[in-house]
Amino acid sequence: MKHVLAVIRRRGPKAHFEPGRALSSDIRIGYLQGRPVERLVITLRSPGCAWVLKGGGCTMCGHYPGTTQGMAISSEDFTAQFRREAERYRGRDLPILCLYNSGSVLNEEEIPEEALSGILSEAARMDGVRKVVLESRPEYCSEEKINWIRKRIGGKELEIAMGLESCNDQVLSLTLNKGFVSEEFRRMAGKIRQYVGIRIYVLLKGPFLTEREAIEDAVASIRFARTLSPSEIHLEPATLQKHTLVHALHRAGLYGLPWLWSIYEVLSRAGAGNRVYVSPFNHMPRPVRIPENCPDCSVQVRDLLTRHYNTTFDLLPMERFHCACLERWQEAVLEEDPRPLPLRVMHGLRAVRDGLLCSALEEEP
Repeated sequence: MKHVLAVIRRRGPKAHFEPGRALSSDIRIGYLQGRPVERLVITLRSPGCAWVLKGGGCTMCGHYPGTTQGMAISSEDFTAQFRREAERYRGRDLPILCLYNSGSVLNEEEIPEEALSGILSEAARMDGVRKVVLESRPEYCSEEKINWIRKRIGGKELEIAMGLESCNDQVLSLTLNKGFVSEEFRRMAGKIRQYVGIRIYVLLKGPFLTEREAIEDAVASIRFARTLSPSEIHLEPATLQKHTLVHALHRAGLYGLPWLWSIYEVLSRAGAGNRVYVSPFNHMPRPVRIPENCPDCSVQVRDLLTRHYNTTFDLLPMERFHCACLERWQEAVLEEDPRPLPLRVMHGLRAVRDGLLCSALEEEP
């Protein structure tokens, strides 16, 4: 797996970036004391996720091309990135600030301590911000680090966001290349939760899973995540970003994104009161394709899930919504793959190694 992922990364575009310019910023729905509010999401450009270099990265993640791909960035540049994006929203009521970097904000190899200190000091001076969310793999989070951060954010609430993706160890190891298994995540998250609030991401439909398997895995993983008492759970439906294993498999007809109906199915099965947020697909670099139904209903259903539901946690409009493509989705859910998961993965990776997929990575979908 690591070798195949390394080949895919090498075939990606070379880093091109403007000093002092962050990768992106946008406004999304957030929650403060149970109420929907606007949150500012700033994604800093950094050298890239350390897991990409160490273990090949996650199979569905296409964030690496948006980094400097190992090129060091000065602390001054990091601060300039943050300041430039924050200035764009000056005067707007944004109670929540989310800080991402296409990797782990808490990893000092990605964002040096001096740089993070400067950014957090800037954030502390943002009067309207009441909550700061930092995204990181759990292994970089310690009580010492949390105390260090709290001293710099001026009494604002702090939350750490981290990706579980799945509670199934075969899915984590064989299909996602996540670098940990579920009990390791439980242990790390449980320890972190003792001194800071946590947000947990759950993936819908990694590679090699059927539609039914993906739905069942996401539901089980949400229930697993709830046992860890997170502040929030976010459902992350898979998207297609270039220079990833899932994109290569998709081009070869070996992978399909989840239906929008499947997102609704997961939310319904997860049970009332879960308040699971649905990712609005705003990844960077931008996906080349996102989950859909048919052309007649995709825009409306996507809006119901990522706008209406995320604001109200009300699924009633989806319960009442109907489209002819619902029957095709039901047929897709009944499709099975009799091969055991390890065999599916072996066949898919063999196709990549044989050069059947990598040649398609630079092509438009």
